[in-house]
Amino acid sequence: MISLAFAVALLAEPLTLDQAFELALGRDERLKANATQAEQARRGADRARTLFNPQASLFAAGTVQNEIEADFGVPASVQAMFGLNLPPSKSVVQQRLVGRFGAQASAVYNAQYWGQREVVRHQVEVLLSQGGRLREVVMLEVAQAYFDALRADGRVRIGQAALERARAQKDLAQARIKAGAELKTAALQAELDITRAERQILDADSQRMVAYETLARLCGRSPGTLVQPPPQIGPSDLGAAVEEATRSRRDVQEALRTVEQAEAERQVARRKLWPTLGVVGQVSATQPSSVFASALNWSVIATFAVPLYQGGGEYLDIKDRETAIVLAKNTTEQRKKLVRDDVTRAFATYHTARQAVTLAERQVAVARENHSLVSSQFKAGAVRSTDVTLAQIELTSAEDQVVVATFDRELAATALRAAMGTLAAR
Repeated sequence: MISLAFAVALLAEPLTLDQAFELALGRDERLKANATQAEQARRGADRARTLFNPQASLFAAGTVQNEIEADFGVPASVQAMFGLNLPPSKSVVQQRLVGRFGAQASAVYNAQYWGQREVVRHQVEVLLSQGGRLREVVMLEVAQAYFDALRADGRVRIGQAALERARAQKDLAQARIKAGAELKTAALQAELDITRAERQILDADSQRMVAYETLARLCGRSPGTLVQPPPQIGPSDLGAAVEEATRSRRDVQEALRTVEQAEAERQVARRKLWPTLGVVGQVSATQPSSVFASALNWSVIATFAVPLYQGGGEYLDIKDRETAIVLAKNTTEQRKKLVRDDVTRAFATYHTARQAVTLAERQVAVARENHSLVSSQFKAGAVRSTDVTLAQIELTSAEDQVVVATFDRELAATALRAAMGTLAAR
């Protein structure tokens, strides 16, 4: 069933490592979430710019007023003519609706608004640095699955070659048994070799199924036939690798951007002590007009406020921002030390893997020569079947070690590039 599943999967188009990187980066949920957060932070920058925009509004109000009208019985003109001053015979209270409407505009300038824009800009840069490091994490996961799949493919081929050798050895042993030149144990030993090779194929096929499934999940499509990339050449100088990592690692850049963000926040806190300039303009009309309210009114008010003391919290805010700067700088130094440790371990793993490939290739050359000699001697009756079995086991083990060491070296080279922060630049 495992082989049938892979027969279906391999019908898809071939997949290179770079194509796998591109597919995985395009669909990873962590990268999508980071991009969304960065977009949200950019909107924060737009929101900071709106602090400089003026504000304008329209208003309307209605007021009901009581007005008293007096009736003196004698017209006021007659009283004035004769110098009379008669009290009113009656008074009438009337209500009148007075409407007031107009427009108002205002603008306020505070130096901390500029600082807020800088804070938001650094927040965006921090998120972009996080996204760059996430890209390398995703690419390393893809490389792990890709090389695991190639390793499993190679182990399957080695198992199949071992199976063919074991079957050929069984046929030769049976022929020698019929000729009376060998005991039955030779055939039984060959049968054990066949079983051992079949178990190796089954184990490698199981590992291949897991690797291909992981790669399909990361890439969002069936991998098909994988294309083995050319060997990677890693750095030979540890000091240069550490310097490159300190310069290129996205998490180090993130820590540096966090320091800059903390410094910008301190500047904003300090600017709260700076003066504030404001202008308010208003135009209004009152209908109906009266002696106390003209038909049209306007005003322009300019303010210049210097904060003297606002409870003392403004000074505590500055202290808090200075503490945040110290913590951010400590985190940056600690991050650089961790990066150095990461690069050192990855550097050692890569060069150890390179040496392991050289030793495995030397071992497989000796094992092949030994297997060829023992097989020829067995045909001539000079050695026993157990000698052939041992030679086959050593050859299969050596070939398996070459495959494992080769892809361990490629994965170690990829991990070293990730530790140096140069994998995403591929």
